Amino acid sequence: MLPKHKLPGKGYGLLPERELRVASWTDVAVDLIRPWKLQVHGKAVEFNALTYIYTASNLVELIQIDDKSCPHVTVKFKQA
Repeated sequence: MLPKHKLPGKGYGLLPERELRVASWTDVAVDLIRPWKLQVHGKAVEFNALTYIYTASNLVELIQIDDKSCPHVTVKFKQA
């Protein structure tokens, strides 16, 4: 006997497996957050950040940056 509120069939399962890459850090998604405003211990804090996601593992990193010029962002990304 089938349950009353479910459709017959397999339904939803697990997500498909990720494609394994041999060369690491070949695909990275990068974005700039500017400005980001937060309250820390009652004080307003504002900063700019570079975010990058290593798409093979979904590792997310945030790096504080001083400005969004290409040379500065490149140096900060290489330091990470």
